[in-house]
Amino acid sequence: MARRASLLAVVVLVLAGLAVAGWRFLPPRVTAKAEPEGPPAATVTVERGDLSDVRTVSGDLGYGSSATIKGAGTGTVTWLPSPGAVVKRGQPLYRRDDRPVPLFYGTTPLFRPLDRADLTGRDVRVIVDNLRALGYRTGDQPYAGDGAGVLTASLIDAVKRWQRTAGLTPTGKLAPGDVAIQRGKVRVAALAAAVGAEVSADLMSVTGTAKVVTVQLDAANTGSVKRGDRVTVTLPDGARAPAKVTRVGTVAQTPDDGDGPPRTAVTVTLDDAKKAERLDAAPVQVDLAGQTRADVLIVPVGALLAVLEGGYAVQRPDGGLVPVETGLFADGRVEVSGDGLDEGMTVVTTS
Repeated sequence: MARRASLLAVVVLVLAGLAVAGWRFLPPRVTAKAEPEGPPAATVTVERGDLSDVRTVSGDLGYGSSATIKGAGTGTVTWLPSPGAVVKRGQPLYRRDDRPVPLFYGTTPLFRPLDRADLTGRDVRVIVDNLRALGYRTGDQPYAGDGAGVLTASLIDAVKRWQRTAGLTPTGKLAPGDVAIQRGKVRVAALAAAVGAEVSADLMSVTGTAKVVTVQLDAANTGSVKRGDRVTVTLPDGARAPAKVTRVGTVAQTPDDGDGPPRTAVTVTLDDAKKAERLDAAPVQVDLAGQTRADVLIVPVGALLAVLEGGYAVQRPDGGLVPVETGLFADGRVEVSGDGLDEGMTVVTTS
């Protein structure tokens, strides 16, 4: 009897052990509401707008292209300004036979003697405009058409008063070489002659006074660049300066070394010149806008998913996929289109 009781106890213990072991190896019970694994996915909304790609090209910060000043008439150069000097209207650009040759602003040089009354022409108009800008009364100007001026008695009197003030003989007459004509104030870039040279030689090269960036673009690629385009200039210290295109050249030239396609000069002007005030010349980088897609749907590139069947899709927060066609890629964003894709729609992204 005792033996049967002992055997029964062993059987109970074995069954109890099996029950415990079986409980340990059963799968855990799935709760009705499982907690999500990992952080929630980042989302963005599909935007509508304009998208432009960017080309980064090399440029040169400086004072732009230079022009050569060549003296006129006869005589000897007796004074020249220093490189870097800025010469304004009415100031001497150089001295000939120890008489100043002042700078006047205009586009028509003196090409003949202005030595008698009633001469008419655009060269006369240059004299009228500059004397008035310098504060001299020139009297009324008869209408001469085509931007021309008339050498009236009042204008001749004004020329004499100006000559006296400028240290010139007050004859009331002007000849080629008596004044130097440029579009505006100039900065002396370099001297090409020395004191004692014949005045008819190349005397100096001058530039404008505003710092600009010059970019040499392949002539075939300038069609997408237009005056007024917004650009960004990266200076040598890494600072980024907003700027705009102020001139697109119309002449294509082969590089000096003959290597490469013809190039056209594009001039870029900084919005704030003070950003480059410590630099006279430096290499820079310019971000130019290239192709532009207007009024398109846009998402971050990180929102694109490559699908097994080929192509791309975007993912809704509920996990559903929306196939899309891609267009322009620019600055980490991409143009997308497709059925079921709308502005303001929320999609999952990795960035």
